Amino acid sequence: MYPTVDWPAGAGENLLFVPATSVVTTTERTFVITQINGKAHWVDVRKGPAAGENVSI
Repeated sequence: MYPTVDWPAGAGENLLFVPATSVVTTTERTFVITQINGKAHWVDVRKGPAAGENVSI
């Protein structure tokens, strides 16, 4: 006996996989730190599915 699973292969979203340790979660927000023109910027993100040690944002 085998189960049937519907797994959406394309969610229609643009995802970027980053190391899970690079995503910071506080009580107020979830963000990554990027560099633009030599300056650090906090960019709010939403975590998506994980794949090994990476997580999609």
